[in-house]
Amino acid sequence: MKTIRWIAAACILALGAALFLIPGVLQVPGQGQDTVEAVGDSDFENLLLSWNSSPTADETQASLDEDSATSLGAANWAIDYATAFPEATVQQLDISMESRDWESLLAQVSSSATGDAARQPGAMPGGAMDRPGRMNPVEGMDVPPIDAAQGMRSQRMQPGVEMFAGVCADCEVGGDVTVSLDGQEISGTCVEMDGALVFQPSSVAMPGGMMMPNADQGEVMPQDARMPQEMQAGNMLISLSNNDPSYVPCTVTDGENTWEHVGIRFKGNSTLKSTASTDSWKYPLHLDFDEFEDAYPETTNQRFYGFDDLSFSSGVLDASFLRDYISIELYQAFAIPTPQAAYYQVTLDLGDGPELLGLYTVIEMPEDPMLEALFGDSDGNLYKPKGSGAAWTTFDADSFEKKSNASDEDWSDIEEAIDALHASREDAASWRANLEDLFDVDGFLRWLALNHLLGNWDSYGQMAQNYYLYHSSSDDLLHWIPWDSNEALSDGRSRASTPIDARSVGDNWPLISFLLDDPVYFQVYVTYVAEALDTVFETETFEALVQETQETIAPYIADEDGSLSEHSFVNSAEEVVNATHQLLASAYANIEEGEACLESEGYEPASIVISEIYYNAPSAQGEDEDYEFIELANRGTTAVDLSGYCFDDGIQMTLPEGIWLEPQQCLLLAKNASTYEDLPVTVLQWESGSLSNGGETVRLVDADGYWVDRVTYRDEGSWPVLADGEGASLELMDLDRPNHMAANWIASPVVGGTPGRCQDEV
Repeated sequence: MKTIRWIAAACILALGAALFLIPGVLQVPGQGQDTVEAVGDSDFENLLLSWNSSPTADETQASLDEDSATSLGAANWAIDYATAFPEATVQQLDISMESRDWESLLAQVSSSATGDAARQPGAMPGGAMDRPGRMNPVEGMDVPPIDAAQGMRSQRMQPGVEMFAGVCADCEVGGDVTVSLDGQEISGTCVEMDGALVFQPSSVAMPGGMMMPNADQGEVMPQDARMPQEMQAGNMLISLSNNDPSYVPCTVTDGENTWEHVGIRFKGNSTLKSTASTDSWKYPLHLDFDEFEDAYPETTNQRFYGFDDLSFSSGVLDASFLRDYISIELYQAFAIPTPQAAYYQVTLDLGDGPELLGLYTVIEMPEDPMLEALFGDSDGNLYKPKGSGAAWTTFDADSFEKKSNASDEDWSDIEEAIDALHASREDAASWRANLEDLFDVDGFLRWLALNHLLGNWDSYGQMAQNYYLYHSSSDDLLHWIPWDSNEALSDGRSRASTPIDARSVGDNWPLISFLLDDPVYFQVYVTYVAEALDTVFETETFEALVQETQETIAPYIADEDGSLSEHSFVNSAEEVVNATHQLLASAYANIEEGEACLESEGYEPASIVISEIYYNAPSAQGEDEDYEFIELANRGTTAVDLSGYCFDDGIQMTLPEGIWLEPQQCLLLAKNASTYEDLPVTVLQWESGSLSNGGETVRLVDADGYWVDRVTYRDEGSWPVLADGEGASLELMDLDRPNHMAANWIASPVVGGTPGRCQDEV
């Protein structure tokens, strides 16, 4: 049996795609030339050489931390984020395994109901796989043409034809078939069409509220109806089983250390299907380092720099190889709990020497290390929702798979949160309070704002999947953790993304519709849209992130002689350029839509902000609670009447009538007002509560109940540790920057902070 897991991450893979912002190759839309110059295969090596300032694989290894673990024992146990998930570099990872085990993995794909697009195991002369040709279809397979903009094979749905590929492989005309999609049973009939048997569902409600036509009634799908790629005709991976593919053993080496008997399997749905339709070996992978600990006790609790599971995204649906990585970078920068990610270049050896697979994005799995780092605990329930209940329309235990505490058959935390969401909203304030006691509403709204700006349609709001929920014991709340962003910033041809103003999404997605129908929560959501556009999704900031990331991965697109890997999903440098151009164009369009939404709502940033927090005075200064304070600052241009404003989280206090705060001035709220009575600012004493030394949320609302400002500070992680009993306060560096981001706070330069001196901060 497997024991405790730490968190998935770091390993592998790196496939080619970069070429961005090279003069004459890619122009920012609206600037310079209107078209992208074509770059042929013969120019590919020269273009890569033009990035000679980028680190090579050898230089990357040489620049690793000299103090990093060199023995497998240390590499095994120590949680080392810097080594497993290095920034601005590409690591090398080599995988070797028996050819028969590779055949076993391919056979699982072939038997998993992928229909005509099933990947058939190749002939293995001499015990080794034949070297495939890039993007060549499997012999005898009817594969649609290459879609250059997406770097994948796609096929648009024909109106009135709902075919689930492969479901009718063993049926006769008129045969009844039942399949499972996202945990829902779908019944239908196998009918003949163009000389082939295809699956015709009966009239049923699809996951997310989508209706399928009824063949008996002759209904057809409207021509403008759009379905996600994995639900299109001929491009759907139907899972006839809820079981994940089984693991086979492999050996993993990172140059310095070797891990034996590591479990490896294929992963994914649409990405797995898309890979199976090619001759590439570059499958999306999952590595489990102690999968075979029962058979090989020496691998008990084996870890890769502290992590036991690693998820490898191959980029089969993303010729830019940027979407997963950049989405995670943006989520993290916007204080959304998200796993780490890094690029790995991977080789695969089946006995005849290593084959270069290419560039992978390795993503940390939500497990112990990540949960400890983000929430300060890892003992709570971790869920991977999928199925009918994952849309939060109703509670269904089967839709919330437990990734921790699986033996404890108690889903009361999820059930109570869904009940609170669906409770009467007649008393809006009570409804919000009850929901916030169970669910991190603020974190969800922050994710929702950025996710919509990313145009990520393959997520909650259109697909009831691709997220985790974690019930943290530190604050007793369920937290939203995004997962799988490979459809972010895509061109949206397979499905239009949810609009920025998502109030019309419908009650099939109650976490969006119920929250955004509430004027208080909608105001919070709009504020986060504005803050994202002003920070992480600001045009120049976003362009710089794209360029920096492209420059990092550029040298790893090709093999040593400058040629594309035989397993690459891209056929030319031009395809990579086009994909990056499309990603930028999508970002610009989303930025424009977001700005239009703010303008239509008449958005204005709040003038009053929490600008300083002193929560843990050192013992040398005196009694801790005697020195606690919160400073408010007016960053606006007009005076603000604070009458009736109150703190309803962290501390309890309602400001009295007649309290005004002038522009560029401060107001001090203290646990003990007499401690600061000599300051030349107004000092008020709060009514009850104390600031937790371990971190907590403090929230200010106005007299009408609208959120004015909210800060969740912590005593670890990215928050200044000198403020935790070392004498410093937390000071907001710039009053115009979002204060929910730890990066915008610093430790005060003097003991006791700088209460009442906000003039120096503005």
